[in-house]
Amino acid sequence: MFPDFLPSSVQQLTEDTSINLARQIQQRAIATPLCDDPIPTSYVQQGSGTPPILLIHGFDSSVMEYRRLMPLLAEHHETWAIDLLTFGFTGRSPTLTFSASEIKQHLHASWQQLIGRPVILVGASMGGAAAIDFALTYPDAVEKLILLDSAGGAKGPNMGRLMVPPMGFLATEFLRNGRVRRSISRAAYADK
Repeated sequence: MFPDFLPSSVQQLTEDTSINLARQIQQRAIATPLCDDPIPTSYVQQGSGTPPILLIHGFDSSVMEYRRLMPLLAEHHETWAIDLLTFGFTGRSPTLTFSASEIKQHLHASWQQLIGRPVILVGASMGGAAAIDFALTYPDAVEKLILLDSAGGAKGPNMGRLMVPPMGFLATEFLRNGRVRRSISRAAYADK
């Protein structure tokens, strides 16, 4: 059975690894300084062993990004995957703004309330940029940092200012197109 906070489309999953991970997704209300109400935050925890590993997904993704890797890591380590603020299945509030700073604050509050000890922090793509920022701000929370095809932390054009309704929705819909995603994947991962 799937958790009731997941969208009904979860019933359409066909891959065993996706189904197994979706069934394990939990949600906890995480108190942050960002807003008065705690933020419903989605995560998965598997395995045991130290140090714990914390997996941070990329842009327009969720804990599901680690459906294949997480069980392998959990054979030897306590392994966590947390949905970043406004991504995946973590709650969204129309009154809550989000930026790299807010994502980092939410991640720190989640780390404090769920894990509370130094982790091996793994970030993929945009999650790599969030992981770098987190590690630099909270070095006592991070034992090691691992980056997977990471976006950097360098200042660049502020594309987030363009992601106001309906631009954010249109960008997401564009990236949701199967042909677009396959083309991007081929360009990024094909052995040329």
